[in-house]
Amino acid sequence: MKKITLLLLVTFCFTLNAQVLTEGFEGGIPVTWTQTQIDGTTDWIAEANNQNSSVQPRTGTQMAYFYVGNYVNKTRLETPVLDLTTLTTPVLTFYYTNATWGGDIEELRVFVKNSAGGTWAQVAEYTANAETWTEVNIVLPNPSNDYYIAFEAKANWGRGATLDDILVDELSGCLPPGSLTTTATSTTDADLNWVAAGSEGDWTYEYGLTGYTQGTDQIGGAAVTAETASITGLTSGTDYDFYVQANCGGGDGDSAYTGPFTWTQPDLGQACGTALQATVDPDCTTPLSLDFSTGVTGGASCDTFNNTVLWVKTTTPAGGGIEISMSEAGDAAIFDACNGTEVACGPMPLALSGLAGNTEYYIAVWKDADGSTAVNDLCIVAAAPAPDCAEGPISPIDGAIVPIGALSLEWSVPSDMTVPPTAYNIYGGPAPDALTLVGSVDAPATTVEVNNTDFSTLIYWSVVPTNGLTEAVGPCLVWSFTTEAAPPPPGNDECADAVALTVNPDYGCGTVTNGTITSATDSGVDNCGGTEDDDVWYSFVATDTSHRVSLINISGSTTDMYHAVYDATSGCGALPAAEICNDGNTSDLTGLSIGTLYYVQVYTWTATAGQTSVFDICIGTLPTCLPPTALSANNETETTADLGWTENGTATTWNIEWGPAGFLPGTGNTEAGVVTNPYALTGLTTDTDYEYYVLADCGGGDLSTWVGPFAFSTLPPPPANDDCTGAISLTPGGVFESNPLDGTVGGATADAEDVDTCGEPGNGVWYSVVVPADGNITIETGPDAATSNLLFDSVIEAFSGACGALTSIECDDDDATTGNFSILDLTGLTPGETIYLRVWEYDGDESEPFAVSAYNATLSVDSFDNENAFTYFPNPVKNELTLKAQNTIQNVSVINMLGQEVLRVSPNALESKLDMNTLSQGSYFVQVTI
Repeated sequence: MKKITLLLLVTFCFTLNAQVLTEGFEGGIPVTWTQTQIDGTTDWIAEANNQNSSVQPRTGTQMAYFYVGNYVNKTRLETPVLDLTTLTTPVLTFYYTNATWGGDIEELRVFVKNSAGGTWAQVAEYTANAETWTEVNIVLPNPSNDYYIAFEAKANWGRGATLDDILVDELSGCLPPGSLTTTATSTTDADLNWVAAGSEGDWTYEYGLTGYTQGTDQIGGAAVTAETASITGLTSGTDYDFYVQANCGGGDGDSAYTGPFTWTQPDLGQACGTALQATVDPDCTTPLSLDFSTGVTGGASCDTFNNTVLWVKTTTPAGGGIEISMSEAGDAAIFDACNGTEVACGPMPLALSGLAGNTEYYIAVWKDADGSTAVNDLCIVAAAPAPDCAEGPISPIDGAIVPIGALSLEWSVPSDMTVPPTAYNIYGGPAPDALTLVGSVDAPATTVEVNNTDFSTLIYWSVVPTNGLTEAVGPCLVWSFTTEAAPPPPGNDECADAVALTVNPDYGCGTVTNGTITSATDSGVDNCGGTEDDDVWYSFVATDTSHRVSLINISGSTTDMYHAVYDATSGCGALPAAEICNDGNTSDLTGLSIGTLYYVQVYTWTATAGQTSVFDICIGTLPTCLPPTALSANNETETTADLGWTENGTATTWNIEWGPAGFLPGTGNTEAGVVTNPYALTGLTTDTDYEYYVLADCGGGDLSTWVGPFAFSTLPPPPANDDCTGAISLTPGGVFESNPLDGTVGGATADAEDVDTCGEPGNGVWYSVVVPADGNITIETGPDAATSNLLFDSVIEAFSGACGALTSIECDDDDATTGNFSILDLTGLTPGETIYLRVWEYDGDESEPFAVSAYNATLSVDSFDNENAFTYFPNPVKNELTLKAQNTIQNVSVINMLGQEVLRVSPNALESKLDMNTLSQGSYFVQVTI
């Protein structure tokens, strides 16, 4: 039979829907897109890498990227207008990454609106770690021909949020779900959550240990009809993955799996679902111990640095109010449910009133900065009962007119003192409904001082009593007062009205002129810079080539008085540059023209409404013999000091008077006719405080005034261990506290063996120590026993060899674990070797006391006591000390409190008796080698 082959022509009819949007950012961020900066000034950019180059574009060479190193900036990247009416079911598809950095991660959200003037609506949120490209499909709601999509990123100091391959197209097939998250409901249970991408009716999920192979190692999984699934039997601290698939049915079938989403099942306190239970304790006798080293990053609205957080839950008392406090400073946020609404957020102690009674609340607790991993006690107590409101004001009366300046507010205690206030909070503001806390005063005081600086200002105020952290429920009464109206400007408010000053024959201000800048206005003369908006004017005729201008008796709200002096030859309308601009109260004018008129402008640097500073101004003639200035003392030793000053005028010799600190001028020691500057003063007493005065002698009996006093001190004698040969021996112990020695660098001198290989140079002192048998030794400085001083900024350097031929081993400045103090952990040394240690103060400008200790954990006395391997008795010793050991006692050294060895024996026996009768009464260290 003949085979017949038929060629059939089949025609398909279909409708082609064009893609509405496709963008891969290969040409940068399109100019048709809009960037809206919600916080900060950072834009999305086109980039080839994220912050640490762990992410590159999904396709091509560019991707959209948002990164800034803070926890604040937020920007929306918005599409141009889109017409979605050409699509039956419009779908947004895009890919993103959002990599964590030390627990910090950016926040990425998607918003839409269906008209230019519409309101943005959030349709998706991504705040979980996504270090590889993750596909997202979103069916766009409420399509229109005027449609917009926005991608909003908020900086949280992660690695940066990225976008690529954005597509808006027709729905095709069964879309995989998105926005996978987990919510722990206990340490062993969790809810798996996702968001539907299309019209699927149910979903299939599976989960397992991180890295499991899909379909073979999953722990479980089933089809569910809601966008969540509850799972049990988990282990806290373990990493898990989960996947989810949409089941669309019909011709669309099933979607691809979305995932994996990886999470770590939290332990107690690491999530609100595993919150630690805290009880409301009447008097905080049983606080809840919080170990922040087990916390996780996160927090709430007032946690701006993603600190280490622990979660606590508690049930409020019947009254609702609670007070939350912690043994160290920290912050807390309270929520009305797990993953619920934030009720309050702020520093502890935190008082919360108005909460529902007998209701469970969740509290996130954290510490800031370097204290974030400490162990702290948390207390939750019932809020104290609220007192009643304060009674009406005693002063000023409600509606009073009050003067500018200091004002005393006074009120009456509540009429019902059943709950007496412990303090009063004072609120103030420009309107009754715009009051803020401006201060507080402890009861029983009912008065507070305030300062008014603005004229004609209406101020509202209220006093709210508190009991502990609980304020009066109120609303408490609000009162008001108005500050007085501003007086007219001074008569010399303008240059043309300058007040003439009388020139004194000297600069002692025998004749002064009263002045004020109250209500002064801007003259427009700003040659000295600043904001001279409140200046007044004076004038004088020069009677000599040198004059001194002085502002004295300054009072009022501002004392930062300034003045400028101008040549008045050209008149007020054409003032030249100022002769002098001075931000102090006194200035000396030289090179003046006798008989010439000069103007003096007086002002405060910052203009303030209601400025009320008053002052006296005077002008006098400078003497021909000017006093020295800038007294100093340098190069102090035990008995000498170099006294110096700045020379002014024509003086060729100077007189010095000096004596113990506080001596009366005229009763001290004198050095007349001094011709050298600086002057080497001798004959001083060691470790003594002194003062000195100087006057200039211009010859012919023309003397300046005395200037001083200037204080200085001589140095104490050098310590015994000032150089290497006087090194004090340290006795190694098991811990720092075993054998510390107090020391000081006070009086230390420069040493030929100073090396200073770390820190800044300074004069130091010397110690020595014998290396223990294991070749390891730790040298550490710390607070001294006498004063517990913590301020000594120490540096330690260790040396091998002998004095005069030392070799540096290691040097340490401020060790990270000991603050200002230093620590050297020396290993691999030669057992029995003597090493030398130099201790000095960073930069050599301080000499607070300190302690230094050498120790080695293997020398701990506890190990002997615990094993009964070594015993000694009696202690205190009267005549004889007995030592017993399970192994041979080789050597015994007795060391006094100065570190000096006063007795040594070599028993080579299991027992030794030391005759102590030859030693003086006191405390000694006994070093035993077994």
